Amino acid sequence: MDIFNLQFIDWQIALQKYTWLEPIMWIFTYMGNPEFYFLFLPILLWCFSYHHGFRLLLFVTIAGFINLLLKVSFLLPRPYCVDPNIKAYYAASGLGMPSGHAQVSFVLWAGLAQMIKRHWFWVLAIGISIMIGLSRVFLGVHSPMQILVGWGFGIATLLLFIYLEKPLVSWFSKRSLGMQILSLFGISFLFIALGHLIFSMHFGWTPPQEWVTNYERVASPEKAFNPLKYSDLFFSTGIILGYAIGGVLTHHWGGFRVEAVWWKRVLRYPVGLVGMALMLLFLRPLLDDLQWAGPMKYIALYLGFMLPGIWITGIAPWLFKKIGLVEPLTQP
Repeated sequence: MDIFNLQFIDWQIALQKYTWLEPIMWIFTYMGNPEFYFLFLPILLWCFSYHHGFRLLLFVTIAGFINLLLKVSFLLPRPYCVDPNIKAYYAASGLGMPSGHAQVSFVLWAGLAQMIKRHWFWVLAIGISIMIGLSRVFLGVHSPMQILVGWGFGIATLLLFIYLEKPLVSWFSKRSLGMQILSLFGISFLFIALGHLIFSMHFGWTPPQEWVTNYERVASPEKAFNPLKYSDLFFSTGIILGYAIGGVLTHHWGGFRVEAVWWKRVLRYPVGLVGMALMLLFLRPLLDDLQWAGPMKYIALYLGFMLPGIWITGIAPWLFKKIGLVEPLTQP
């Protein structure tokens, strides 16, 4: 499996010799970071198209959850953990196969292109996805094969979402609000159960000393090597559930009409970000310093990360209506 994981390493080492590429690669790798999605997608949701923004938020976060389970299933390291000839520009402690940046960024940009339906944007979307993948190879945090597999799973994930979207929306639209929310919790619990099953196959597993040694060669002393983070399961499922509940509530409250004069659209973004920042400011001390033991810790993580999701897709659009940042519907 290591031979498969480390295919084309010689090409990666050759690419890293072009040191002038570093600033460009940092820009593209940021475009695949979770915080980029957290900042970019609300612009689409609040200011341009609630429907498309909501759709992509769910696509991207569920793709990230799928990537987490795939990484735990493959249990393969990042290239610098096994080959000291690979220069790592920073220490990423997670597992390597498949690349989350490659998989999730393809879902985002190809999903956006599928909505915009313009040939030029398809070219742009594929170009950005390729550059994000190359940036991960250049920075040493993924092997070329991990990128290729990530793109493959990204294509499969997006096709699966598109195939399931219409029947799921049709089913949900026929249910009451209470049943919709109960169903979302049920689906979320199934996600957690599947994740727990996959993680439990590796409880007690310790990484080879070679991985740890090579990681510590790059990482700062206070950053421990922790490739299997069980808490990530509750972070990802919590925020997925939050996005979904917020969307259901917005639909129940009459939807969200983005059309408005330009300054109202622009103003929504800082207002929404300030609200989100205040929420995270309140939640972060609770989530960073959890004193509860056992299941309570994971319940707190799950519910804590659900709240920002509800804010983005539900509470913020409701607030925009209340403070006059949404134009009233005109009667014919």
